[in-house]
Amino acid sequence: MIGKAWSNSSLTATLHYNQKSDSVLFYKNRLAGDNISDFRMQMEDLHKCYTGRSEKLIIHAVISPTPEEGINLSNSDWTNIANSYLQGLELSDHQAIGFIHSDKEHKHLHLIINKVNEKSLKLYSDSFIGKKSQKVSDQIASKMNLTRAKQVMNERRRIDAIRQESVIQQQVTDEPETIGSKQKFRKLVNQVLKSKFRNEEEYFKELKNSGFIVHRYYNKETGELRGYGLEKDGTTIFSSDLGKEYSLTKLGFRSAYPANKTEKIQDTKREPLGLTNNNQIKVLQDFMQQNGLKIEKLKDSRIHYISLGSKYYIGFRNDNGGIMLYNPFEKTQYGPDGLTSIQKYKDEPFVIVEEFFDYYQHLSLHSESKYNYIVLNSGKNLPDLVNIISREVEKKVYLSLKDDLLGQVIIKLLQSNSHTKGVEIAEINFYKKEENQSSKLHSEHMNIDKNITCPTLKSDEALYLEQEEDVENLKPIKLR
Repeated sequence: MIGKAWSNSSLTATLHYNQKSDSVLFYKNRLAGDNISDFRMQMEDLHKCYTGRSEKLIIHAVISPTPEEGINLSNSDWTNIANSYLQGLELSDHQAIGFIHSDKEHKHLHLIINKVNEKSLKLYSDSFIGKKSQKVSDQIASKMNLTRAKQVMNERRRIDAIRQESVIQQQVTDEPETIGSKQKFRKLVNQVLKSKFRNEEEYFKELKNSGFIVHRYYNKETGELRGYGLEKDGTTIFSSDLGKEYSLTKLGFRSAYPANKTEKIQDTKREPLGLTNNNQIKVLQDFMQQNGLKIEKLKDSRIHYISLGSKYYIGFRNDNGGIMLYNPFEKTQYGPDGLTSIQKYKDEPFVIVEEFFDYYQHLSLHSESKYNYIVLNSGKNLPDLVNIISREVEKKVYLSLKDDLLGQVIIKLLQSNSHTKGVEIAEINFYKKEENQSSKLHSEHMNIDKNITCPTLKSDEALYLEQEEDVENLKPIKLR
């Protein structure tokens, strides 16, 4: 039995990796409920209680018996292995989820363990977690009369020795056919690198033109491109085997992203490309459906699947040519700021929403109605909102906003700003997102407090305000 373990920072990505079509959720420890959403919410709530500096708050463990033994293990046997493993690592009082995978040639167990202790709220020390994991797995195998890792290793060494001896006796060697393969590959790749490329896709395309078959290798949990290999005339060589100078990082195709995930991407040399990887597109489609978008809306011409460097996003264009970028792990932006105005009907009212998810949710609920839409995209675009509304004062305005500080600021702005006071606000709808990420709208016809003020905001909600500015004095700006 082999045991591996490591610490991860993303609970969402780890859960997504383990929810394969041929995986079975069979185990939970110190968790209530019976589905992934319940378990994730409880683990995330405990993460919020942790006040330390570590970002890696979960352990991902894999326990693999031999193929023959794995097939014959019952559910009670797997449960016993999971309990014994947690007990051996002194993690019995930590939250954990267990999956059985059958996607490879043998059954194996995946455990996702919360490092934050439920009682003390302290973090479990993961020092030498790989060695500890193998030691505990070996003890479990010995106790259950299963094959130990050391036995497997000795058997493999014995087989390798027999094969080597057979090769020597038969005097069989492929050296004449493969001598110089790396040198030949380097020579061809160096010839390709005489040209300049803006991104790895252009580089890969030129390699194909030179006769190579390019193999891309992706991180199984995040979907990010982590490396590549080259094949020619039946020989395949990894880029790292050619030399460090041929890696994507050394070639400049994997530049560091901003530390702040909501910060706008400034590197204009890395231009967005259309996404072609079907697995990555499926991840983005699942993400959008979890946020309330129906499947028929995913084919809208305003939605773009985008590859930017080694990351991939769902993109939504604004009026100034910039793109709002979303994926399950971050929200960012490429290009200039700007809101998105969708004006199909000359005399119909406007609906103001904050993000493109909100636009599609409202559109789905009012598919038979005629509305023009303004998608704010960011609080920084409030001057553009004033500009549009001030030119359309004769039209009614409907507000469908999140029940948050930015939603209150938008209402205060439209009711008190001298350029938009004449606008008739016909209805105000606030909505809150449930834990399962589906949106439940509830209408509130309400009187807004006239004394509400606009505090100084931070991060993406920094808007366009300084501390001393007042929304009553905000003037429309010329659209770019």
